[in-house]
Amino acid sequence: MPRPAPPRPSAKSDLYGPTPGQPLPTSVPTEASLHQVVAGLGAADQAAFGQIMESLTAHLGSQEAARLWLVTPFSDFKSTPLQAILAGEAASVLALLESRWGPGAVHA
Repeated sequence: MPRPAPPRPSAKSDLYGPTPGQPLPTSVPTEASLHQVVAGLGAADQAAFGQIMESLTAHLGSQEAARLWLVTPFSDFKSTPLQAILAGEAASVLALLESRWGPGAVHA
């Protein structure tokens, strides 16, 4: 009897996972340190950042998980999402999340 083929990796896991070969974060930034880092953003980027945090918290289930996601390297950003946000790409990060999860999506 032929053996079943081994399961293929899900395209979804590739799409949502960290960039292969990049070091993973060793700690989660605190809420205070994160807000200090983004304090210099313009009003539009700060608004987008707030929406990003709300979406991540709702989707991932906690603020700590949301903060960890922000500092995990992803190939979509060629760095971490937080670095992309600080480089003025907060709207792009938000658009990417909304394209995957929908605006204001709650999955918990």
